[in-house]
Amino acid sequence: MIESRIEREIAQDLRDANVPCLNVKLCERMAYKAMFTLKKALSEMGNANVAGVPKAIENAELFTKEVVTVLTEEVQVAA
Repeated sequence: MIESRIEREIAQDLRDANVPCLNVKLCERMAYKAMFTLKKALSEMGNANVAGVPKAIENAELFTKEVVTVLTEEVQVAA
């Protein structure tokens, strides 16, 4: 994923402020945009409708796993 200069600056500002951030980022993908126009989930699209669906699914799964892990850790710390 290519970050813009502004994105790098924002990320650095967050790190400098010790704000916890996720490591996995949702990349800007046509498949994500197509979900809204086609009104379909990624799993319903297939390669015929939109390019890059497998990569979008992989990216979304990695992001989701990290979110669940972080939230589970937070709940365990709070308990």
